[in-house]
Amino acid sequence: MADTTETFQGFTLWVTPRPGLTETEQAAYLRRLEDYIHGQDIFMRGDHLRGVLWSPERSMTAEDQVTLINWLIDDPAVSMFSLSLLNDTVDDYALREEGYLDVQPWDLGLIGLTVVYRMGRVDAKTYLQILGGFVRPAPH
Repeated sequence: MADTTETFQGFTLWVTPRPGLTETEQAAYLRRLEDYIHGQDIFMRGDHLRGVLWSPERSMTAEDQVTLINWLIDDPAVSMFSLSLLNDTVDDYALREEGYLDVQPWDLGLIGLTVVYRMGRVDAKTYLQILGGFVRPAPH
């Protein structure tokens, strides 16, 4: 009998919290993140600073990544964050060397881009490209 196990794509999230967060603020952020993950019917393996987002029922998409970006940029506990490329590795963190996208919520260009995306004027893949696309670190 052939193996019918399907591999779905996920992605890794790296979060840099705002400096000076109190334990209460950190706990509140963690609750908000857990509520967000649950509300999207996805899972996160890891912790609130680094985790793999995935679903056992489908592959994650660029739309999932942009939805997460739009949620994270509005959270006061987040200073900056990075996303990996979509990949088949949902059991472990992606390597930054494979490609990542950095997002700074304070980036003024992000405000306009987010408005244009929410109006439906650009799709998720274009949104990610305008943010700079997924880059790879220069070889040493």
